[in-house]
Amino acid sequence: MWDFFNNNNNASAQQVGIQAMHLWNEWPMAQGVLDVQYGQDQQLVADRDAIQWQVPRFGVVNCNVDASFYDMEGATGRGWCVRDHRSRFLIAGTNTMQARLHTLEGEAMAIKEAMDEMSQRGFSHVIF
Repeated sequence: MWDFFNNNNNASAQQVGIQAMHLWNEWPMAQGVLDVQYGQDQQLVADRDAIQWQVPRFGVVNCNVDASFYDMEGATGRGWCVRDHRSRFLIAGTNTMQARLHTLEGEAMAIKEAMDEMSQRGFSHVIF
């Protein structure tokens, strides 16, 4: 993920969107959600009740990121929120742009912005 940040620090929304699509497709494999057998992806059925958010360990913060889309206004919003190992709120940020991006582009811009902010603010151990 940090490679994504470093390589796209000054990239356009379209470039970020394209890379986000590649990461989007690779993410399930990295998380063990997909099992590759005989060259085909087979999605594993997981007990959704068993998957729960957990607070990060001491010294690590959790950054939740989201994007919002406003068709009538032709705008895209981005936001992020950081919590510590005790689930205490630390900091958050929001931003909007006067362009209605595609979903992956908006989500990619949101995480890019959050990563920029975490880096600028000195957070080095972040779970996104």
